[in-house]
Amino acid sequence: SLNCDLLINNSINVSLTGVSSGANSSTIVNLSRGFDYTWGVNCTDGSLTNQTIFRIFNVTDGCGTLNISTTLTKNVNSAGTCFIMNADNTTLDCNGYTIEYDSSGIGGVTGVDARNRNNVTVKNCIIRDINETGANGYGINFTRTNNSFVINNTVITNGTSNNYGIYLLTSSNNTLTNNTINTQGTTNNNYGMVVSTSSTFNTLTQNIVNTSGTINNYGIFFLTSANNNTFTNNTINARGTTNGNYGMYIQTSSFNTFTGNTITTNGTINNYGILLQTSASNNTFTSNNITTLGTTSYGIRILNSNHSFFNNTILNNPAQWITTNINSTNNFSNTSFVSFNGTITLTNFTLTGAQDITQQKLNVTFNKAFLNSTNLS
Repeated sequence: SLNCDLLINNSINVSLTGVSSGANSSTIVNLSRGFDYTWGVNCTDGSLTNQTIFRIFNVTDGCGTLNISTTLTKNVNSAGTCFIMNADNTTLDCNGYTIEYDSSGIGGVTGVDARNRNNVTVKNCIIRDINETGANGYGINFTRTNNSFVINNTVITNGTSNNYGIYLLTSSNNTLTNNTINTQGTTNNNYGMVVSTSSTFNTLTQNIVNTSGTINNYGIFFLTSANNNTFTNNTINARGTTNGNYGMYIQTSSFNTFTGNTITTNGTINNYGILLQTSASNNTFTSNNITTLGTTSYGIRILNSNHSFFNNTILNNPAQWITTNINSTNNFSNTSFVSFNGTITLTNFTLTGAQDITQQKLNVTFNKAFLNSTNLS
């Protein structure tokens, strides 16, 4: 018989005695996830020692802390947060597998937490909050995360309120592309994508965002000096059941570019395709298509924000066209007002001060336009 030692990282981890030569033996070893390990076996019969070739392996199975790049080989789940990305220059490739998190319903947890990181990638994941009872959940959390990528993921949030699909806070030079986000909170304040607090020079392209809940659901929310970002060719559906559903809500953020996006909002009242709020100035909107449903639901609403440019906008039969308040001056070119009965395109106009362009004031009937307002200057 043989006496054998299992060595992990050149240290004896398990010792087995009385092992028969040529027989199979097994043992269980507890190791931390996300690290590289070497292993090998030394066996002796008392006079001669044989040593295997040492091999490298990594422990990645299941949720936990990731210290190196990881590719999933099966679905994983967690009662709380699933993965914490703990090292720069790493990739989590889910390879099409599913991350389920928050099964306990405690809320305040995350599918993939990549805070304080540089050059990390999250790709090919299905990330799902599987409990309806918690609040303040995040699909992917990029807080103080820079030069990183979120590619080809499906993110499904759940819970009651304050649920975030993809969250960027004080994060710059990131690329988010080809993601599908469904926020499914049962009450209020559900966010598809948030770009917040000095998050700059991020690129968000070809994403599909669907929000649902009751009140105050946001497809995309830029706030607090989220400047110089690019938002292109995205599809946004803000589908709350009552009021305050926003396709794009831009607040105190400037010099952003929004191009080629399709925006639809619905609900009972006060739902807006694009809302500029409080010094959301010097932004550029080009070739966006906007539809709204619900009473006093405008394609574009501008409050206390100036010097933004709207080019080639299609207002696709929204409940109402455009409204601005007293402290706003903004420019429009090639704006198409589309109704079921026809379309009128206005080449260039400026809206200064409090203006309210409703379907009644700018009425399009059988390809004829009736203008009963002094709103256009």
